[in-house]
Amino acid sequence: MVPPKTHDMKSYDVKTKCTTASARVVAGLVCAALLAVPYAVLADAPAGLTVSGVYTYVVYPDRHPPPYTARYRFRAQVLGGRWVIGYEDLASATNPALVNVRATASCDGTNIYFVQFQSQSGVSNAWGARYEAVRPKLATTLAEIFPGTYPPPKEPTLQRLWLPFASRSVLGAPRGIAKPPFSVDLAIFYETDYQCGYYWSDDGPGGQMRQIVLTNAGSVLHRDSTDGKIRRRQLAPPYDKGYVEGVGVYERTTNVEEALVPLQFKFTAYSPQFKIGGAPALSRVYTYTCVVTDCYPSSIGPIPAPLPRGRVLVTDRRFERDGWSQLDYIATNGWLEAGDPLIIARKKNTLKSSLNQEVLSALNISPGRIHWLRYAICVLLVLPLGLVVLRGLVQKLKREVKGKA
Repeated sequence: MVPPKTHDMKSYDVKTKCTTASARVVAGLVCAALLAVPYAVLADAPAGLTVSGVYTYVVYPDRHPPPYTARYRFRAQVLGGRWVIGYEDLASATNPALVNVRATASCDGTNIYFVQFQSQSGVSNAWGARYEAVRPKLATTLAEIFPGTYPPPKEPTLQRLWLPFASRSVLGAPRGIAKPPFSVDLAIFYETDYQCGYYWSDDGPGGQMRQIVLTNAGSVLHRDSTDGKIRRRQLAPPYDKGYVEGVGVYERTTNVEEALVPLQFKFTAYSPQFKIGGAPALSRVYTYTCVVTDCYPSSIGPIPAPLPRGRVLVTDRRFERDGWSQLDYIATNGWLEAGDPLIIARKKNTLKSSLNQEVLSALNISPGRIHWLRYAICVLLVLPLGLVVLRGLVQKLKREVKGKA
């Protein structure tokens, strides 16, 4: 895949070569069929489809060495808008201090249920000498419920695995609106104005590649570090005219029960380079590759995926519209329905708070403190001038008194 060399989205071009004419024909037929049939949905078997493989993530791949890399083993089970995605950090086999070792997420078409499994050795290492004392009070597992069907970047690995294998129920139109492929807080992510464009295309002779392209219109939504407010900032030229923000390429596909499945998916996220002089260019912020090693029709099982036994600490975000950005409770017997007595009790005993207030609190920014700081800064700026004026008035008064004497 060749990265875009300018900010012009129309100039973006991904091309590949086929070794034989027959390969071109086959690739064209596969990609043409992919436009008509969602690859994650079986045409004949209502049970669903399972794909598994290895996911590799690299930050700033053009640096040597890259500052961060990670590899996960994953499995995705999909049936239309319902899915279960699980993944395990391959570093857990050699790093006993790793806390978050694997996760399972599931979506019922309305909410996303996320479960984070932690290693006992990692938790013990984090608590140190206090571990045995606090162990009976610790939750065995952490869980979180997110509203909607688009995984938030709070769980970046989930979001990236969702895109190639389970996103077609959300991003199934030839073009439309998606979310930018970068990390932001939940308040920004759930803003309706936080979005980017996307379109699907087939590139190369005979439609050899299927790809999804994410596009930025020339501005970014961000949180101001001085006052905590969310603002939209227009980018400097030439990026104010728009640019390619991310590209995902399905390099190989296979047919499973008339469903087309990607065997390899490569995604690259781009960011503008603001350099003095020189031609406009985009930096590769991160890349990731999903290589499918197995795929077959199968049942996707119950959704949401069952919670493990024991004390599970749940952060429930289904009630933000009602005034609670999150409700925290311990579940010991599976997921709780929205009308469960425990949740009703938690609402009565939990102060209402918006997602934005939650983020500001985490950043240690409060509106009252912001206003106080503003007044303090204004006073400090005006104080020297006020002292000069006051000194002049005192001297004038002294001269007047002396003149009268």
